[in-house]
Amino acid sequence: MHARYLTIYRTLADPAYLDLSIDPDDRAMGTVFAPGDPMDANYGYGGLARTMTARGWLSTWSGAASNARLAATMPSVRLPTLILHPTADTEIRVHQAEAIRDAAGADDVTYETIRGAPHYLHGHRRETLRMMTDWLSERGF
Repeated sequence: MHARYLTIYRTLADPAYLDLSIDPDDRAMGTVFAPGDPMDANYGYGGLARTMTARGWLSTWSGAASNARLAATMPSVRLPTLILHPTADTEIRVHQAEAIRDAAGADDVTYETIRGAPHYLHGHRRETLRMMTDWLSERGF
């Protein structure tokens, strides 16, 4: 079976990057998930999800039809759950992290924020590891 591939542009064209009143949090204005120039991220060769099949796009990235929505799968997670949300994350907004927390199926759910931390936790990794190890220790892991 052969699949046709699509070239997908503007995968990082989110108005919230330039309007901090949209989903307010600690992210800096103009920051983008991908490093470098937003034009390159949206139109260059190495952009996020640049080449995919239609099925792959709809299953993973589509806002309307994605199977990768964590809030939709969290009810089936019954183990103790720790959700750490970096408040300067350019991609996962506060309301999305809270929806993941609210959808969790575990009886033991902890939600913590990491103030000022970006998506990959640069500059906040030790703090994050400490939060994780403390949480695990409290539960006897």
